[in-house]
Amino acid sequence: MKLLKATPESEKQRRQPAQLVSNPFTRAEVEMESEALQPVAEPDPLILGERVVEPGPRAPLHANQSAAPLTTGPLQVWGLHGGAGASTLTILLAEAGCEVVDAGRWDPSTAIEGPCVVVATTRGAGLAAVKAFAHAWHTGQLPAATVLGVVLVDDAPQQPRAMKKAAPGASGVLPRLWRIPWSEDLRMATSPSPDLPLSWRTRLSIKSIHRTYTSL
Repeated sequence: MKLLKATPESEKQRRQPAQLVSNPFTRAEVEMESEALQPVAEPDPLILGERVVEPGPRAPLHANQSAAPLTTGPLQVWGLHGGAGASTLTILLAEAGCEVVDAGRWDPSTAIEGPCVVVATTRGAGLAAVKAFAHAWHTGQLPAATVLGVVLVDDAPQQPRAMKKAAPGASGVLPRLWRIPWSEDLRMATSPSPDLPLSWRTRLSIKSIHRTYTSL
């Protein structure tokens, strides 16, 4: 399967200045840092289209300016609910050479220090958990956390219509959004191995997360 070639229009999009987008936690608009559109093999109309990552606000809207987030230490992978896929993502990142730890399940009473990425599924509980985490981050409850973004993992091969309407609400509330498509191989694997077949979107998402972490 070959990667789709970037079109002139997508190249034009890469040169566009940062956009102002609405954020659900404030009536104000926030400026988002543009990221290159990275075409993938299977266009995904639900959230990302042909992009690997969806950019969002780089800093909390109501951050405590006296406290600086920590950028050192291994990348922490936090599951936002049971069965989110944090352990699987941790293994995939480790196999890609990332210094990473499975931090377990996050809840509002949990303090995070250092770089992290959070994981949730596209079912209702997962999307609600993303919004709860984003609220905690934007209201200054995680001052020592460097939040790279959220990884949404498909909960089923085909998303119901109601989920397709709800899932885009998770976009634009955290610094970045990545998507891991449904994979029966990943679902059935006790522990993902290097030879496990992965979709192009999954492989490129893992590389993007790793690259984002190493650029801190």
